[in-house]
Amino acid sequence: MSTPFPTSSSSSSGSLGSGTGSSMDSSTSGGNLRGSDTLERATTKAHEALDRAALRAGPAVTQLREKTASAVESLKARMQDMSAMQGQALESARTQVRANPLAAVGIAAAAGYLLGALLRRR
Repeated sequence: MSTPFPTSSSSSSGSLGSGTGSSMDSSTSGGNLRGSDTLERATTKAHEALDRAALRAGPAVTQLREKTASAVESLKARMQDMSAMQGQALESARTQVRANPLAAVGIAAAAGYLLGALLRRR
């Protein structure tokens, strides 16, 4: 099976890698050393850049965590307040229905009629 690009394990019958001791073969060993050095420098610089970015981002991440935690606590407090208000509204509605059962039935019938009329139109 032939690959479109020559590799170190491909045979010398390939169209690009054919040749015996061409100048390309002799220059690649020196090129590999220079390429390796270049790759090493690029890797080192990339690591340094990431370290600098992490140092700059650290305080921002900490601040974001603090603000998020504060928002979560605020939302929890609001949720508890809403739950308490829901309980109070439910108890108030129960008290009103017990005090005025006929009015509650009339209101429920009117609400059912309006809801039915709205749903029929769609």
